Amino acid sequence: MAGYKFHIIFGLIFAAAIAFVSGKYNIFGFTTLELISAIPILFVYSILPDIDISSSKISNIFRTISLVIIIISVLFGLKILAISIASILLILQFVGHRKFIHTITAGLLFSLPLLYFNYAIAIFAFAGFVSHLLIDGKIELI
Repeated sequence: MAGYKFHIIFGLIFAAAIAFVSGKYNIFGFTTLELISAIPILFVYSILPDIDISSSKISNIFRTISLVIIIISVLFGLKILAISIASILLILQFVGHRKFIHTITAGLLFSLPLLYFNYAIAIFAFAGFVSHLLIDGKIELI
């Protein structure tokens, strides 16, 4: 099984190939700022499928950030946000490794909300996610 560093490196190479082809054939018309702003998202999404492993880097980061958000939400009376985050944490405890989260469908579900901010970021998030699936050798729709 590839480690998180390898997933990030492969994600960058995969995204660079997409950016190159896009630039050469003027497919998406990414700006330099879009490419630079997509890099941190690409890092996260290239290891995101391993969020279903409790010992993974992304899982540890997600749990820590989630707990901080839950505490702040409770302090500011944002109960729905706190309950939503807690629900996601609970669901992750029951999701098996390389099950639903390791699918193209999950990649789309995680990437689509980023369209609200910028289509380039959403495309690179999805590319990072798919690069992880390619390395794991598990390309499934559902």
